Amino acid sequence: MIKDLIDKYYALQSSLDLIKMNMGNVEAFELIEMTKAQLLKVKKELVTKTHVSKKGEPITCYLQTSKNLWCTKIDGRRIYAKNEELLYDKILEVYNVRLCGNTIDELYNLAINRKKSISNVSNDTIKKDINSYNRFIKPYFKDIEINKIDGDILRKHIKTLLDDKVITNIHHLKEFKSEFNLIFEYAIEKERFKGVNPVSLIKNKDYFKNLKEKSVDEKILTKEQLEALKAKIRKNMCHKKYHGYFINGYAILFSMLVGVRVGELCSLKWSDVSATSIHIHTQQIHHKDTNKDLDYYEDLPYTKNERMLLNPQGRYFPLYDEITTLLEELWTLQNKLGIKSQYIFCHEDGSAIKCEAYSTCLRRMCKSLDFEVTNNHSLRMALNSYVLCELIPNVSSRAYVLGHSVETNQKWYSLFHPNESKEVGVVLNGGVTPKSPSFMA
Repeated sequence: MIKDLIDKYYALQSSLDLIKMNMGNVEAFELIEMTKAQLLKVKKELVTKTHVSKKGEPITCYLQTSKNLWCTKIDGRRIYAKNEELLYDKILEVYNVRLCGNTIDELYNLAINRKKSISNVSNDTIKKDINSYNRFIKPYFKDIEINKIDGDILRKHIKTLLDDKVITNIHHLKEFKSEFNLIFEYAIEKERFKGVNPVSLIKNKDYFKNLKEKSVDEKILTKEQLEALKAKIRKNMCHKKYHGYFINGYAILFSMLVGVRVGELCSLKWSDVSATSIHIHTQQIHHKDTNKDLDYYEDLPYTKNERMLLNPQGRYFPLYDEITTLLEELWTLQNKLGIKSQYIFCHEDGSAIKCEAYSTCLRRMCKSLDFEVTNNHSLRMALNSYVLCELIPNVSSRAYVLGHSVETNQKWYSLFHPNESKEVGVVLNGGVTPKSPSFMA
């Protein structure tokens, strides 16, 4: 109960920070006063829960008119304060309930709540941030005052995480730094930390010897694995548990051919299919907040790479016979079973499949085949490396159909093809195949 009240206080404090950005607006002033009143109410509730007698009854806080001071008793000793709120602060300090402290954990709660309030990020992103924070920041470290932390202390903590095998690759290190950056940037902005952000002193290159960045071929399914996965899906389609309708299997087969992101896949509609292409322009988002009793899905009118654009257009993936055949097969099956839905990949009641269920299905199937790589991302990478790279020389075109940048396509989605260097050699040699050195004969 006390933790819930503290979380509520942090959320209100973040809202207050956001409202103060609009100072000068009459409505903003009224909201500020209302939010301050809510903060005081939460403090009062905390005092009621913590400042109690041996019988568990709340101890009275009152205005002593003779001194014009607020007063209460703790362990037989009177405590005074100039106003009600200051008295609550003193009481909570005695009971070690901290609301405006300067520890890493307290500042992180404020920073993450503000990010949730003002940033254009999904609940999944916030959830990943919190999971990273809890994974990489040890409990003892969370209670350290932020002004006691410098570059050396961060490096020492990183060494502990390396020794404990918590940080095992560069991606983990980047996650660690990202969460600390969130804390220090907030603290510096709010003047809760003086000096240079110590995260800027941590250089990735200093850890390259200890950490390994996975190469593209370690993140991608091989051609043989893709074929095995296809065969597994077709076999499962006949399994009685699916009653002739293994919809996540169809979704996986489609993802292999089109390379869509999970959210894009789950929000695709039959109306997005034209005679020549598939319009990929939406994504499914799961909104879940247990504190606010929220749990629902929504289709956003933009894809991941277009979330910052004012006028997102989506992208068009060209149809080819293998895609058309798969869609026709699914369309026919749904009509046969009497399934009516605007969504291509839907349950028997017409509702869209969910991102989490699809990802879980794919992961379990890959694990059943003893694959180390088990995510949908590997299917996007496989399409790019085995199909698009071989058939479409223009990297800009490959990047467009997958919905990311040229740099991303080249760095993270493309396996190296030995023939590429030979092709460059032909170009440098004036269009003629270069001769081999005589000593190589």
